Amino acid sequence: MKLNNLIADFVITFVITFFVSAAVTFLYNLLIHDQNLVEWATSVKLALIFGITLPWLRHRERSRKVSNK
Repeated sequence: MKLNNLIADFVITFVITFFVSAAVTFLYNLLIHDQNLVEWATSVKLALIFGITLPWLRHRERSRKVSNK
């Protein structure tokens, strides 16, 4: 059950981070450089970093709360 929760948290975090960072890089390039360009590599890198880190930190926080009770 814990592994399923971690995987679900990873997927949700990855998807949200990917789309937000893709939109931000698109708008940045459109407004600053006047180009219709999305930085896909940056979006994937950020999504992987946050997709791994945030669910792991949430899992540690939940397990710490359970162990303190």
